[in-house]
Amino acid sequence: ALMAWWVLRDTRMATGRARPDIVGAVALFGSVGGFLLAVNQLGRVGFGSAVVWGGAAAAVVLIPTFVVLQRRAAHPLLDLKLFSFPRFRVAILSLMGFFLAWAGIAYMAPFYLQQGLGFSTAKAGFLLASFHVMRMVGSPISGMLTMWLSARTVTTLALLLTAAGLLAFSRLGTS
Repeated sequence: ALMAWWVLRDTRMATGRARPDIVGAVALFGSVGGFLLAVNQLGRVGFGSAVVWGGAAAAVVLIPTFVVLQRRAAHPLLDLKLFSFPRFRVAILSLMGFFLAWAGIAYMAPFYLQQGLGFSTAKAGFLLASFHVMRMVGSPISGMLTMWLSARTVTTLALLLTAAGLLAFSRLGTS
């Protein structure tokens, strides 16, 4: 909060009042909710379930609907013009790759630490929290590095370090 107060500049709202994109928000919520419902219930009730098919159908219909609505909205939730910039697209794809890889670790690491290595819940939680502390420490450093190196170089190095860490994780055993 202190950094935000110090770094961010005060901006005033535009004179016209922007209306929230309620229809876009409903389409986004429905598509993500339908997808998550289908994935969540697939293992429990099976592929032939009406709940799974209904959630999947909602996602299939509402995701393109959301895109169409965002293209037409005066104040979209997501300005799709951003994706016309190659750097933005690559940044988003890099973030998706990173967070998909991290999701696997975040899901499996507690089981590995507690059941595989016999760590207590508190010790496992402390070790897992170290990842977030390191991101908190590393983010400003990577921002400063981009002043001397290109953003491409810093991002590539960060993703290579992440890949090396994931490779190291894949080689761990119970000893």
